[in-house]
Amino acid sequence: MVVFLSEQGTQAMPTVRVMTWNVCGDAQARADLAEQVITSEKPDIMLFQEARKTNPKLSNLYDTIKVHKDFAFLYCDEYEPKALPYGGTNYYPDTKGKCYYCFYRKTKLTKPTDMELVDYRKYLSPGGKDGNANLLTTRAPAYVELTEITSSHKVLLFTWHAPLSSVGGGVYNHQAHSFFNQVASIMVKGKVGIIAGDMNASKKQIANTYDDKFETAGKHLSHLLTNMTLKNAAWYDDIKSDVHYLFLADVDWK
Repeated sequence: MVVFLSEQGTQAMPTVRVMTWNVCGDAQARADLAEQVITSEKPDIMLFQEARKTNPKLSNLYDTIKVHKDFAFLYCDEYEPKALPYGGTNYYPDTKGKCYYCFYRKTKLTKPTDMELVDYRKYLSPGGKDGNANLLTTRAPAYVELTEITSSHKVLLFTWHAPLSSVGGGVYNHQAHSFFNQVASIMVKGKVGIIAGDMNASKKQIANTYDDKFETAGKHLSHLLTNMTLKNAAWYDDIKSDVHYLFLADVDWK
């Protein structure tokens, strides 16, 4: 099923079409839908959360999309254990074996950097115990800096499988989102900033946290955010009971 949020219209240049989806593993059916969307929607950037980690180049998703020779492939583990600045190490409980995937169109974008996790340690308050230190044990966003070829603009791209709240079994983790909002705002300064992922939050929660700095759009838990403009959004639902929708939109700037 596909639902369009806005009518197709005249678009300013440059524009990149960005897709995000939590594929919850390596099912061939989801790889097939991604393949269909490549043809029908022509995304320039495709971001996947909870993809296969152990050997990405043996995954159904990678195997299906690799036939499109104009896409380059990046990946990054959803969690890498790092020493906490105040002692101790930990894993986010369900992160082992999961991976972020990024496919980008080589005729549209170039990659001067590797894809890696945001190092939250750089953004903690110096000296003493920081209230955000426990976020180092959660899922951090991955990021990569791309360059849009026609304009030479730097595009700082984040993808995130946001951690769940540990309070009362809720989904939305307010502390994690508030901290990432601060970090992302610092990192995207002077660049085209795009956040795309399974944000584990409602549209209202995302708007309340990010709308002062980012334009937002999404369906259920899948969201796109940018410090530019979002247009021509659409979503696909391959399993009607699933909250993880495939969501995409154009990021447009002048």
